Amino acid sequence: MYFLLRWLINAISIFIVAHIVKGIEVSSTLTAFVIALVLGIINAFVRPLIIFITLPINILTLGILTLFINGTL
Repeated sequence: MYFLLRWLINAISIFIVAHIVKGIEVSSTLTAFVIALVLGIINAFVRPLIIFITLPINILTLGILTLFINGTL
């Protein structure tokens, strides 16, 4: 249930951003849901792996690297 709610919120936010920002274009609601699903999968599986791999550098920078990782993903 929590996953579906987050997925819906992400899809709505992608739709809103597409209407506000000129360079981003979403052709249909299905596209917004697919983009939200892909972003959710990336954040669920790839982000923890990258955080774990960069842990020593993250400790040295006192967590600042996490901001760059979040921005990249």
